[in-house]
Amino acid sequence: MYLSHRNVSVDHNFFGLKTLSDTIELLLEHEENREFFDKLSAMGIASMYRRKQWHRIHAYLLNAYLQSLENMNKALGHMAQQDLED
Repeated sequence: MYLSHRNVSVDHNFFGLKTLSDTIELLLEHEENREFFDKLSAMGIASMYRRKQWHRIHAYLLNAYLQSLENMNKALGHMAQQDLED
């Protein structure tokens, strides 16, 4: 609501939600081929996947979500501070 009032559209790339979404989609809809493991490697979770360390992958996803929320909170805090100064 605050962002709508400020005429700000939410760019999920900016906050990191796109990366989180892409990771989840990759894990859910995949063929275990070279391209799949290359993408997992780029994210740093290929070895966790191969070892079936689901708890570590879950922690990775939760940390990515937390980082997105922190990015969003910083941006909103900055906007709110500008409102107070205006």
